[in-house]
Formats: sequence, structure tokens, C-alpha cells
Amino acid sequence: MAVEDYWASSARIANDVAKYGLYPCAKMLAIMATNDSHKANVIAGVSTSLFYTALSWHFLGSEMDGCDQVARRAVAAELGKKPDELSFSDFYDSKNPIVRSRMKLFDKENTERYAVGLLPMLPTAMEYTARKFGPPGMHPAQDEMISGQTRWRDSDSPKPTAHWLEHALHGYNLWDGIVYAGIAALWFKETYGVDKTFIYQSRKEMENNHSLGLKIGPNNIAGLYNRMRNDAGLPMIDNREDRDKLWPMFENIAHRFNRSHRMDLPELTYLMGMGKLDVFAKGADGKELRGADGILVVDPQALQRAHVEIEKVERIGLEGIAEENRRAKAGELQKQENPGTLARIGRDWMDLQFNTYRRIFGKTKSFQEYVSPRDPAEASNSL
Repeated sequence: MAVEDYWASSARIANDVAKYGLYPCAKMLAIMATNDSHKANVIAGVSTSLFYTALSWHFLGSEMDGCDQVARRAVAAELGKKPDELSFSDFYDSKNPIVRSRMKLFDKENTERYAVGLLPMLPTAMEYTARKFGPPGMHPAQDEMISGQTRWRDSDSPKPTAHWLEHALHGYNLWDGIVYAGIAALWFKETYGVDKTFIYQSRKEMENNHSLGLKIGPNNIAGLYNRMRNDAGLPMIDNREDRDKLWPMFENIAHRFNRSHRMDLPELTYLMGMGKLDVFAKGADGKELRGADGILVVDPQALQRAHVEIEKVERIGLEGIAEENRRAKAGELQKQENPGTLARIGRDWMDLQFNTYRRIFGKTKSFQEYVSPRDPAEASNSL
């Protein structure tokens, strides 16, 4: 397992400090300033939630920007549109498994990160719930509410005979623990429990090779091909016999990649994700066939078509592919899918995040500032 752009970013160290220290530090400072545990929890909860929400938005924006660099032209070619015509939410319309895998991960990240960003507000929410809906014995008297000092808000411990919930809420120790555990669980999951996608892996490959002044080799292409298969839900090529059958194709791509400006990450995203390099024979059930020795069977005609597609993309570029698809779709009656209300809200939300990020930080020219080559959770991508 390895990390996604969120944790491979240059802000990893700053975030490591903030994620564990922000809430308790904010609470401590608020207690020193107000001498009121209730106000301190409200201040700490609001400030921490705002910080984590802003942090989630920033890193999601940088991730979407990286995805946009790799996939926009590929998606435009697939849909028969010009790259500038696409909104980021149009990526949801792509049938490319590379893009679909990353968009699915975006949705998951949105849900988890923003939900965890609200966790620091939990102590305040639980106080309100206990006061309004808790056992009658926990409802503070009117004079206590006016003075702002209730039995379960001041610094004295509850009486031994008090309700158990009163003891649990005192000092918010229980809910503080839930906040810490929830935030730590998300960070741990995203550091060690998130699969790499092709979008991340391809940017990582390019950065490492550029920083070392190396050409792209067939082994790099082979690693990206495996990452594409993983995005598509297919088993990776994990034995030498299967790899050797594909090696001439990988060499062909690497050679063109190094010599031509027409071959870059968007072209690889299109070729691999749209099945142009799908060379294995399939049975009636659509599954890849294996011989008696367990080796995948290569379809010679499909392999020949793959080389033709590689040459075509280098020759006319993705812009030429987009024009061909645009003309083909113009002669067909296109059925427009109408996404449901929740889907439209989700698409609008992604566009809002991406457009706001771009307006503030501008269009990024290079992915190198986002992906760190020093990644402690990085697993080898070699075959």
C-alpha cells in the first residue's frame, strides 16, 4: 500500500505537526484566556474544524490539479471535445478506468476528510444534546445557566452519586478522545491504507526520471501498465513470461515517449485507459484466457492493432483523436445522461473546489512541486 498526493505533498511535515497538536493546543490556549472549559471547547472545536476543512480543500485542490494535468486532454479526446470545453466534473462522464478510479477516490476523500473536519465540534454538540435531551438530573437549573457555571461545566468533579453521563461529559475527556482517535484513524488510513492510482504513479515516475535526468524506459511503462490494470480491477502482470510478451510494446512506447513531444502522460492515459493496449485474448465471458501453463494468451491481431494505435496517437496527437471522435459523434444520435440530484450536487461541488483553487493558486505548470520522491510508504513498482 502506498500514499496518494495528499500525503506525498510537500506539506507533509507541517500537517503532521498540526494534526496532532492543533486541537489540544487551541483548547489549552482558550482555557488560559477564558478560564472557562465550555468556551475553550467551543473555541478549540471551531478553530480546529475550520483549519482541517481548509486543509482538506487545499490538498483536494492540488490533487485535482494533478489529475487535470494528466487526464484532461485524454478525457477531451475520449469525449470528442476541446480540452478548454471541459469542466472538472466532466471527468465523471469518462469511461476510462484510470479516470473513473481517481474520481471515485476523490468522492471518498471528500466524504472522509470533511466529515473528520467536523469531529472537533463533537464535544460542543454532545454538550448541547445532553443538556436538551439527557436525563432530567443533568438539566442545569436556570440560575446556573444564567451564570454560565453548571455542575458539569465547571472544574469540580461531579458527585459520586451523579449520573454516569455527567461523569463522562465532565471535562469532555471522552469526546476529546473520540476527536483524537477519529483524526488519527483517517491520517493512518491515508498514509498506509490508500492504493496508488495510475494518476499518482505516472506523475511520480515522471518526476523521479526528470529529477535524475533519466529517459523513460520500458520498465517505467510496464509499471504504469500494471497500475492501469489495477485501476481497471484486473490482476497485475506478475510473472516474467507474461511480461516478456508485452516487452516489445513497452519498448515501442518508451522510444516514442523519449523522442516525441506528442507522447506524454495524457497520451499514456488515453492509450492504456481506453483499452488500446489490451492485447490478451478473451473468452466468451469476457475474461482473459490463460493457457495450460497458466500464462496469459496474447491475441496477435490485438497486439498488431496496439502498435498501430501507438503510432496513430504519436502521429496525429490527442487533438486529432478528439476531432475524429467529434465527427463520429456528430453523425450519431447521442443520448444525454441526466445525472440525479445528488450526482449534480457532487459535480457542482467538485467544480467549485477546483475553480476556486485555480483562481487562488493559478494554473500549475509542473507537477514536481506536489509529489515528493521521498515517500516512506512507497512500495516498489517494478515488475
